[in-house]
Amino acid sequence: IDKMIENDSQGLIIDIRSNYGGSGGIAKNFAEYFINEEIEIGNHGYYNDDLGEFEFFKKPTFLEPAPVYYDKPVVVLVSHDCISACEGFAYYMSLNGHTTIIGHYPTAGAFGEVGLGQYSLPGDIDVQFPTGRPITPEGDILIEGVGIIPDIIVPITVESALDEIDAVRDAAIDLLQ
Repeated sequence: IDKMIENDSQGLIIDIRSNYGGSGGIAKNFAEYFINEEIEIGNHGYYNDDLGEFEFFKKPTFLEPAPVYYDKPVVVLVSHDCISACEGFAYYMSLNGHTTIIGHYPTAGAFGEVGLGQYSLPGDIDVQFPTGRPITPEGDILIEGVGIIPDIIVPITVESALDEIDAVRDAAIDLLQ
């Protein structure tokens, strides 16, 4: 980020189209380089069997500005292969006011918290599924089942389907130019 600022970069393309997730904390921390003020991103809850409902954390989660701020236009490329923390990053970037999300499709829509959803079954079978519910500041379910819908949806053509061209990347370059 320092080098891009130092070299007066006029824009940035971040390609996360084939990213199956990872650390939600790293995704959040990276997105913080693109904001200059605190932004509420939502809350998180787990289902409480005793209460018969989801129980949410007492305080919402916020993006906090990083020590360096990149304020030029940013384009984030997404696909249906952008899952979990990748989708979180795309969501966080969509909040900063200078990012455009571009793709053929929305992201996967698989953002539910799986940290407490690890189960061992007979026959040495392990399964994982969401047990937590992320919500927006307005209380709507965040990303799960819907994904991040691109600001610009690039139509699929014969050439892009056959990988003869990268129409999503080309749309990002056109936008920044």
